Amino acid sequence: MYWWDDPDCQAWTERALGVTNAAYGLSSCWNWGYDNTGNSNNYIFIGYIDSDYNVKLYSYNGGANQVYSRNVGNWPLMTTVGAHDDIVTFAYENTGPTDGYVRYVRNDEGGTGTWYWSTVPEGENAFTEGPDITHRTGAGAGLAYNFVNTSDVESGHFIWRPYTGAWSPVNVYSDMESFWRKPSVEHLGSGRYGIVYSTREFERAYYDGNVYTVDVELDDNQMLPDEFILEQNYPNPFNPTTEIAYNLPETGHVTIEIFNHLGQKVATLVDENQSQGYRTVEWNAGSFASGIYYCRLQAKDTIKIRKMVYLK
Repeated sequence: MYWWDDPDCQAWTERALGVTNAAYGLSSCWNWGYDNTGNSNNYIFIGYIDSDYNVKLYSYNGGANQVYSRNVGNWPLMTTVGAHDDIVTFAYENTGPTDGYVRYVRNDEGGTGTWYWSTVPEGENAFTEGPDITHRTGAGAGLAYNFVNTSDVESGHFIWRPYTGAWSPVNVYSDMESFWRKPSVEHLGSGRYGIVYSTREFERAYYDGNVYTVDVELDDNQMLPDEFILEQNYPNPFNPTTEIAYNLPETGHVTIEIFNHLGQKVATLVDENQSQGYRTVEWNAGSFASGIYYCRLQAKDTIKIRKMVYLK
């Protein structure tokens, strides 16, 4: 994989990234003014899907560093990445229980540390595809993608978010012909986003005339969770890894433990103070026997339990 750069856009220089097997869905973005130590620097983030359908994300500043990887099944072809300051969002197509869907991961440490995952609002049981995201300092993030209903008719969907917290309600922007491919979303300045998309027949491209103005000054605290939630692990059944998402409405000590069908504790995934927010943790059950397990979350006086199925 190669890229070209020149600050004056006059003499482009080809640079080898040391990233191989980038088979599908190549995407990239600049992140100005960030490096892992907080020093002023410029990073490029590169996402793609390899020939084994592993979605991967690299950061690059003089050398390629893999910051995220996940197997996404045998259907996905598209990725998109956006970043500003130390916030990175990587969205991609993922094989779902009924069809493909758009999944995303977000990182608040410039690609280091914990990645928090979720899906677009339609969820993993709806058919969504073709994501495109853009970040802008002072304007949050905007994400456009396609939604396919049960009659195989597509419409374009757009959501936005401030720096942290939840996405906005879905805005439906497509009202032309009935099929689209991957759209393109861009920030137009002053908190406004515009979208360009093409028809299935590739005969023409359209610019959505409804420019979306977002309120990035919205208090992020209003977007944080207001109740304890332990989501069902995904995938389930799983082999051998699964991800567990949970919401914390307040700061405090959190424990997440795994028990077998006999009620014996077999693993502790979390045992620490955590701040209010949306979080995920991964469990690798590779050293355990197949069977029924239970995930138990305790935060203050609240206890939540989910049943999980491990099938080798």
